[in-house]
Amino acid sequence: MIDGSRLAGKPEAMPWINFLANWGFAALASLMFFRRIRDLHSGMRAYRKSLIDGLTYQMNGPALPVELLLRPICEGRKVKIVTIPYRSRVGESTMRPLESAWWTWKRIWRIRFG
Repeated sequence: MIDGSRLAGKPEAMPWINFLANWGFAALASLMFFRRIRDLHSGMRAYRKSLIDGLTYQMNGPALPVELLLRPICEGRKVKIVTIPYRSRVGESTMRPLESAWWTWKRIWRIRFG
């Protein structure tokens, strides 16, 4: 699996609140999974078909990219992180910050301890 991380630093186009939330959750996941994770919410990833076919995940709820990164890490799969550019969003965001934060926490906790 290749994970595209947008957060080598704070991207100019990313609002501070989003950056801080991303950074905080990535730091928490890094501690809980004993591996440096920089960007849980990117979603810019490439998966080997065999990995996807064998992966179990919960599709319901926000923050699915979190689970699609942490499950392979938890299962000891090979995950390479590469830095990618962050560009301004085109169109309006449909993200609901509090709900997304809750689901991010739930997914991190469930994968680590569930």
